[in-house]
Amino acid sequence: MSLVDKRDTPELIKSFQNVSPQACHGAIIFSRDHGAAWIREPGSGDVIEAARVRVVGHPIGIFEGGGLR
Repeated sequence: MSLVDKRDTPELIKSFQNVSPQACHGAIIFSRDHGAAWIREPGSGDVIEAARVRVVGHPIGIFEGGGLR
């Protein structure tokens, strides 16, 4: 994750809820060897990072959360 991603992704996700406040919103970023995902549920003020991202296909990948700071 770049510093820009870490700084701007939560605010971007929050802005999605202005369009549709009753839906879950999130973002996923992948590289060749890592994946990260964040979500904000309706009515929640917090953007949370997924603890694990699984890529189903060949090969299967599992990426543990690295912390949104």
